Amino acid sequence: MLGLRANRVGLVQASLKATDVVLEIGPGSGNMTVKLLESVKKVVAVELDIRMVGELQKRVLGTYVFF
Repeated sequence: MLGLRANRVGLVQASLKATDVVLEIGPGSGNMTVKLLESVKKVVAVELDIRMVGELQKRVLGTYVFF
């Protein structure tokens, strides 16, 4: 798994726009999700671990993240 620093580099290289909708597979605790929300319109997150879903929901409450 890539570290958060490497993920930030990937976000820059992805050339994301404020109008983009991103599908994130396996967001886990939401480190990447939070960074994505700084750059895009909406994140659709797919997480299988119900414990992680609960944590992620708390972390991104009030944002445009959909599960």
